[in-house]
Amino acid sequence: MQSSVQVILFDLGNTLIHSINPWNEILYKGIQEFYKSITLTDPSIKNMISVDEIQNCMNQYYDQRIRDLIETTSFNVLKSCLKSNNIKSLSDSDLRIALNAMYSFTQSNWIIEKDAIPTLSKLKSYGIRLGLLSNAADDLDVQQLIDNWDIRQYLEYIITSAVCGHRKPHPLMFHKAISYFDVEPDQVIMVGDTLTADILGANRLNIFSVWINRRSHQYQNDLKIKPNAIIQSLGDLISFLEYK
Repeated sequence: MQSSVQVILFDLGNTLIHSINPWNEILYKGIQEFYKSITLTDPSIKNMISVDEIQNCMNQYYDQRIRDLIETTSFNVLKSCLKSNNIKSLSDSDLRIALNAMYSFTQSNWIIEKDAIPTLSKLKSYGIRLGLLSNAADDLDVQQLIDNWDIRQYLEYIITSAVCGHRKPHPLMFHKAISYFDVEPDQVIMVGDTLTADILGANRLNIFSVWINRRSHQYQNDLKIKPNAIIQSLGDLISFLEYK
């Protein structure tokens, strides 16, 4: 393979793994698991806040982070939400247990793409260094998903927006990855399904952007964000690199 590519960065959701059922439906059920956990710890909470009010707190957070690209984390958002409703009986440990219950449910809805492991393995055999940049409200959730599907062994570098504090397309996650690998941006490829996060963020830093669109609900022409390349599957990435 003749290529100047030294590093390939991947998105996670709908790139290496995908959601089986509609995500909004699964997330709401996950929040129900969170609510069940906190009300088991303190039954009086049922009189102070409802599932739908917690859902509204999360929805406001999701809307806000799209605008400012700041990842406050679900832990901090929910802690603040409960506090604003005068709920003070839960410890940070109680809150973490409830979040784990929520994410345990949502994690069951993710499945690995059939071509993910073969592609990652092949790329690693080429000597290409691999990393993962994931927009996520909870780092532990992402780390668990990575281990659930046994892909950590292929990834030299992993960073989430929950740890970074900013979401793609903000440049910070990209800069951190480039700094870790100690390469130039034009030696890096970013592979992701979201034009407004993965592709736009990469384009702004002169990172070669590859849009995998088999599960994307976005349309390139509508958004006017142009990836450097488009693939239908992860396996297509191997062919693309061999001729790049």
